[in-house]
Amino acid sequence: ERTKMIDWKSKINSNIKSTLIENLLFSITMEGFLVVTDYRNGNIIRVTDLFNSFKKKKRASINPVGFFVGKNNIYLTTDNGRLLVVDLKIGKTKSIIKIDRNKISRPFILNQNMFLIKEDSIIKLD
Repeated sequence: ERTKMIDWKSKINSNIKSTLIENLLFSITMEGFLVVTDYRNGNIIRVTDLFNSFKKKKRASINPVGFFVGKNNIYLTTDNGRLLVVDLKIGKTKSIIKIDRNKISRPFILNQNMFLIKEDSIIKLD
C-alpha cells in the first residue's frame, strides 16, 4: 500500500479559499497581503500589500472576506464594506470602492455581472 507524501507546504495566515489558475495559486492573508505561489513546487512568486492605502491605525481592524480573480483584475471584499480592485499582473490596488459600512460578501459573477450580498440586500455592479 502506497501513502501520498506532501509535495510542499507553505504557511500563510488566511481563512479565505484560495484560487488556482493554470500553475498559479492566489491567496490573500488576513492582513491583506496577496500571495502568489507556483502550484507545482510551492515557491512564492510574489507577496503584495493590498491594504497599503488604508491608514495604519485602521488596517488592524479590517479583514478580507473573499475574492474573485477576473481576466485583468482581482476583486477583493472586506468586512468594512469595501471592494478593492487589484491589477492582476502587478498585484497593486488600483481602486477602493465604498459599497457599504458593514461586511459585504465575497464577489459572485453571473453572466458577466458582479453581485455582492450585504445584510439586507443584493447589489449588482457593472
